[in-house]
Amino acid sequence: MDARKVLVVVVLAALMLLQPVRGQQLTGSTSAISTPIGLGFSKGTTAPVSEGVPVYVVGDQLWFDFYLPGTASISLTGPCAAGTSATNNCTESSFTDGNSTALQLVTFSSADPTGLWTLTVVSGEQSWSVQFLLVAGGAPTQLSGYGINDDGVMSMTYTLSSDSAYDLSACTAGNQSTSTAYVPIPSAIGEGTLLLTLNGSSVSAIPQGNASDFDVSVGLSQAYGYQIDNQTVVSRETQVAETQPVAVSGGIAGAFTTALDDLLPMRTGEYTLTVNFEAGQTVSVEDTDVLITGTGSWVWLQNCSPVSGELSNTVTVSGSLQEGSSVWPRYVYMLYEEYGVSLFSVVSVSPQPATVTLEAAQWDHQLTDSQIYVSGASGYSVGNGSVYILGTGYPLNVSVGTSQTNLSQVEIQRPYSTLQVQVPADMIAVDTVLGGTQLSGVVVSLTDAEGLVFAENSTAGVAVFYVPQGNYTVAASYDGMAQSRNLDTSAGSAGQSFQATLQFGTGGGPLVLALLAALGTGVIASGAVWTVVLRRRRHLQAKNGP
Repeated sequence: MDARKVLVVVVLAALMLLQPVRGQQLTGSTSAISTPIGLGFSKGTTAPVSEGVPVYVVGDQLWFDFYLPGTASISLTGPCAAGTSATNNCTESSFTDGNSTALQLVTFSSADPTGLWTLTVVSGEQSWSVQFLLVAGGAPTQLSGYGINDDGVMSMTYTLSSDSAYDLSACTAGNQSTSTAYVPIPSAIGEGTLLLTLNGSSVSAIPQGNASDFDVSVGLSQAYGYQIDNQTVVSRETQVAETQPVAVSGGIAGAFTTALDDLLPMRTGEYTLTVNFEAGQTVSVEDTDVLITGTGSWVWLQNCSPVSGELSNTVTVSGSLQEGSSVWPRYVYMLYEEYGVSLFSVVSVSPQPATVTLEAAQWDHQLTDSQIYVSGASGYSVGNGSVYILGTGYPLNVSVGTSQTNLSQVEIQRPYSTLQVQVPADMIAVDTVLGGTQLSGVVVSLTDAEGLVFAENSTAGVAVFYVPQGNYTVAASYDGMAQSRNLDTSAGSAGQSFQATLQFGTGGGPLVLALLAALGTGVIASGAVWTVVLRRRRHLQAKNGP
């Protein structure tokens, strides 16, 4: 804890208890209404505590102002940790204020105990006392469950260990850079995207698309907490930093960088990134969320999952392994609020994912087989020729195979990798036909002696499967008509192609059949009429002679 005024002494202070209850109930006595004291986060933000006592976060500056003439003595006492040495966990800092301007008392560090602090001011024979909260992010986060489905979507459930946290959400991030925020250019101005990154104390922008000339500026705001009374803390969205407007030409060519001016010392945590667009009389605003972790850049918050209830401290996030490994979940950011303040915790994903893809060796295509057997992995699922694996220790040795092949021993050397296993395979093409015409959209199933291998929709009247050699049955139904064919692909070497046709009637379905029936009836009736006419003509010829 840094002090700009002299004399810091360590003394024994009374134990102060904080009872964090939803609704943000606080203990302690705060006579803020009649107190001539101002507190703030910077010289320009000090305000009477009657308007709300600030909730401070580790890293914040505490600024003090006194609204009566004369000299004031100030003491700042922090909480003690129960059952530990008072000299190591309780602090009392003393200051003297004889100025008429705001005074920075301290900058809170991670060494300062969080909880309820007391600020005492003595001037002449009068004294005043104000209590305020110091909080910190990084609440412990525990993995309470995980799983993965046949589509390669892994899910993880995390629990935040904080009784006072609320409005919890969680976001996943992969190895692919998330430091760029993509902000759409308003349709009233043009079309395109503004790519924004934070570089220390400046913002870099890359405009893409087409638009009319416009000015653009950026602002960052965050939730700040204020204690209104002993029972209530409110959250106020506060502008923390902003840029000056920058003119962007309609051609939207070339990147630019603009300085980010701090209105308050920058905290870590979740921010609302507001982008202001102005073109003539048109003014548009676009908002998105970013997380500033103190590294001089921000994380664009995507793939965020809220909890089911405002008071819940458990949240489930998910990520797909069907995308490239660079976007697989590597980190989970837990975002939450305590006492009106935006806080966060970050945790590395565990167990870590990997995939094994079974390739139809002769066809440069994934094996279409859902009957993949795996051993040696604690968590996995299979689908469309891939094995999605969750492991806690790498290298990981697993055995992979199908009902038609022997198991192959595979070593997955590291997480976030995809390993290909070549499997000798044949191609089976199934034509779905109605009345000589290829029929699309029919679900064709491929089964073997152990059950369903795969199901595929026929595209342009053909469903294609890539499977190991074996005995299979292909089957499909259309308009109440079922067809199936048996195929034995075990003869010869792998890499052959086989074709089967599933013929559904003569075409057209019930309507065409009804028309054909009507046409047949007409032909019969017509034939009967011609027979009568012909017989009558012959009868007349026989009676009258030639």
